[in-house]
Order: sequence, then structure tokens, then C-alpha cells
Amino acid sequence: MSIHEILVLPLRNALNAGGFLYFSWVIVGAVFVLLFLLLFWRFIISLPKKTRRLFFIAGIIYVASSIGTEMVDGYYANCYTQTNMIYALITTVEEVLEMMGIIVFIYALLSYISFYINGIDVGFHMMDRKKQRLIT
Repeated sequence: MSIHEILVLPLRNALNAGGFLYFSWVIVGAVFVLLFLLLFWRFIISLPKKTRRLFFIAGIIYVASSIGTEMVDGYYANCYTQTNMIYALITTVEEVLEMMGIIVFIYALLSYISFYINGIDVGFHMMDRKKQRLIT
């Protein structure tokens, strides 16, 4: 079990939480995000503008999906159930958005590295699988 799964029941019972706070670990998650920002603020603002912007975009996508979508998930689970297609769809959207946030973060890291090391070019290209060549 992960930390957020361990925290859900004790926090829900202690706070008598329901609705959007049905998965009450989001409270701890939000506090953790704020502490992380406070601890690393000087580092983040010292990054080059492009890297800093990409870090913020990645963070917003990831946190909005993990905490925000989890709150929607919790509301739905509290009102209905966790064993139906709509709940599964909301959870799938959450996971896809989290992965998108991670992809943006990886791109930010690679872009930052390529700024300091000559000979690295970071980009995304489509490949024609039938002809085994890049599409330009």
C-alpha cells in the first residue's frame, strides 16, 4: 500500500470527510506540495526562464491531475460507487494527465541538459514505420 492509501481511512474518519474530501489524503498532498514549493523556491526561480516555465507547467499538470482529479473521483465515489465505468473513466483521465505532467517534466530536464552540453538535440519526431524513415 502507498502512503496516500494508508492515510485515507484514518483522515476520513478523523475529519468526518465526504464529498470532494472523501479521499482525504488530498489535504496532506496539498500541504506537501506547498512545503515542497517553499523549500525549493530559490532553486526554481534560479533556473533559466524556459526551464522554470516548463517545470511549472509540468507541476501544474501533475498536481492538478493527482489532487484535483482525485477530489472529483472522491466526490463520485462518495455519491455513487467505485465499481462502475464512470469511476474507471475518471481514474483513467487522472492517470493519463499525471503521465502527461511527467512527460513535460522529462522534456524540461532534457531541454535543460541540452542547453549546457553541446551535441544534444531534444525533439520529438514522427517515424514512418513502413519506410523506416523520419517524417519531416
